Amino acid sequence: MEFEYTPIKDMPFDIKYPKDYEEWIRKTLPSNIFYDRFKKVMHCTRCGHTTEYTDKIYKGSRLACPNCHEVQTAWPHTTPIVRYYKTYLHFWKTKSAIYYAEVRAHWEYRYSPDVIKKALFKDYSQTREQEEHTKLTPLSFGRLTRTKQQGWERTWYYDISDPKTRAVEQHEMHLEDLSWEVYPNTERLLSKTFINMSEYKYIRHPALLIKELALHAKYPACEYIVKAGLGAYIAEKASYCGHIYIRPDWNAKTLPGFLRLKPQDVDKLRKWNQLDIEGIAYYKKILKWRARPQLEEQELVKKWIDIGALYSGRVQGDPVKLARYLQKQWEKGNWSWDTALIYRYRDYEHMLKELGYPTDDDYYRYPKDISEAHDRLVAEFNAQRQAEREAKMEAQRQAIAEEERHFTEDILPKLQKYNMQDGKYLIRALESLEDFKNEGINNHNCVGSYAARAMKGKAKIFVLRRIDHPNTSFVTIELALNEKSIKQCYETGNRIPDEEVIAWVDRWLKKVVNGKNRKKRKAA
Repeated sequence: MEFEYTPIKDMPFDIKYPKDYEEWIRKTLPSNIFYDRFKKVMHCTRCGHTTEYTDKIYKGSRLACPNCHEVQTAWPHTTPIVRYYKTYLHFWKTKSAIYYAEVRAHWEYRYSPDVIKKALFKDYSQTREQEEHTKLTPLSFGRLTRTKQQGWERTWYYDISDPKTRAVEQHEMHLEDLSWEVYPNTERLLSKTFINMSEYKYIRHPALLIKELALHAKYPACEYIVKAGLGAYIAEKASYCGHIYIRPDWNAKTLPGFLRLKPQDVDKLRKWNQLDIEGIAYYKKILKWRARPQLEEQELVKKWIDIGALYSGRVQGDPVKLARYLQKQWEKGNWSWDTALIYRYRDYEHMLKELGYPTDDDYYRYPKDISEAHDRLVAEFNAQRQAEREAKMEAQRQAIAEEERHFTEDILPKLQKYNMQDGKYLIRALESLEDFKNEGINNHNCVGSYAARAMKGKAKIFVLRRIDHPNTSFVTIELALNEKSIKQCYETGNRIPDEEVIAWVDRWLKKVVNGKNRKKRKAA
């Protein structure tokens, strides 16, 4: 197998590869078995072994190489192109720095008809080796020291044959790919560096391992934080998915300084077996309301108040007082689940705010019976909402009535000037909301939805009826706003009317609508 190392411009340092790097890639990169059904020969791309076979092999079947015993996918030797890729992460170190490199190995087999056609059994292995090609391209790399944590990543351009790099900050360090393979001796190598980590949380998640290492390199305090049993905070800080409520002092030289607590507070939490991320977060919040928090208060708050609600501002006032109130209500009432009580109280708080009650008054915040107070507020809340809905509906009715009045007094008289009839047909403007509604229902069209626009003068709607059935829907007409053309003219169910009806409507447009307009223009 041929390996090609892609050069990268502006490299800040040379990447050092392990001695067995190519062998490591050969063993871990997805591989295949190619077979020639004419020569009854198969070739393993994992170990490079070529051998004869007797049983039938089918495309896509899983075979075990007789030499390396790896189970792989079988492909005919005439397969045009097969590609696989995987990302590899390895480290190397000096006395004062740790280096890492993320390299993508892109394996590709290209079928060359001329070469395969000339291939003989004796040089089949050599021919196959010439067709197998693995390209190694660095994606990201970095250098970690106590004074500086530097990272670089490949920048992508349209010309991928000319890759370059750009520097990234410590908090931006990341790996680009997801299909990682970590060098086997990584944990042993890192344990001998200046970081001295007791454990590597994300050794199998390289993207997070880099950030975790950068934190340890930047903040020496991480070492005793891990020893104190708070290593989860380092891991969550690296992954950006954990609690951030502690807000520590990363440059502190002691654990109390890191946690921004007094030494006696740390001793108290350790004695309570609460020296973890969640316990510290609750304790620091209680500390704002109690000079000397007690274990009973800590446990009550943890039981009844969610940590996210506590730090997001959804809990107003003393959390200990609220937790004690909820505990008393629990003991007093008939509750199946503690969450039922919590949801009932949250709903009660929401209605207090919506109804305008003083939420900082203990009389309202902590009623004697939460169920009774909740039901009373529900009735008041629903009555208020009903009154608001009725007021809104009345306002809408008044607005519609005002629009209809404006239409009747100002717009309709102008449209009625175009009303016309003869011995066979009559045409008139729709005069009310009821007219629009009935015309849409009876004529099976959507003219009812034009009512709002017609009331504002943004649509001009007429109906055509037979003179002997003046109240039976027949044809619905929309006149263009400039009154120079017919915008729509449809019979029942939006069917096109007969030619006779269309001709009658055209005469009405020319003689009545445009004829009157011409007379007005001449008179003016």
